[in-house]
Amino acid sequence: MTEEESVANDVAADRSIRCRLDEDDYVAGELLNRRKSEQARRALRTGAFVLVGMAAWFAWYGQAGGFTLAMCALVGGVIQQVGQRHFTRWKVRQSFRRQPDARRSFDLSWDEAGLYAVDETGRYHQPWAEVRRWREDDRLFLLNLSDHAFLMVPKRAFAGASATEAFRSELRGRVAAG
Repeated sequence: MTEEESVANDVAADRSIRCRLDEDDYVAGELLNRRKSEQARRALRTGAFVLVGMAAWFAWYGQAGGFTLAMCALVGGVIQQVGQRHFTRWKVRQSFRRQPDARRSFDLSWDEAGLYAVDETGRYHQPWAEVRRWREDDRLFLLNLSDHAFLMVPKRAFAGASATEAFRSELRGRVAAG
């Protein structure tokens, strides 16, 4: 093997991983995908601030009915947000358990042209230009391929921190962060 071939093999090895999602990865990916944008979080905070302001105004002017209504709306919103998050976790876990394909191992590689995934059922190629955005949390990378499709890449699949950082750098250079 020539030195050039050896270097090419090392580059190829740095640009491929073997992945298998577990239930916690699947939940983390779904929650990361559903995470509200900063603009949506700002709107929620503004709404809560307005409701607290209304409650204070009604309390100050002795309008108990208005105060009660504003506080009920605020408490109801908080309960809805917390309940929705827990319900989503339960629903996603159920979905993972019913989908054998979600638990399949797959090989993921990438080059200048895009991403390549291979599993026991076939091969898939996603050009970088068609990856809409990416996000990450402490557990995985989430690559949005469309409005409703995404690819979850668990960080534990990488050989170490340098390999994880190399993939992150590749994403930063080729895909808009979301």
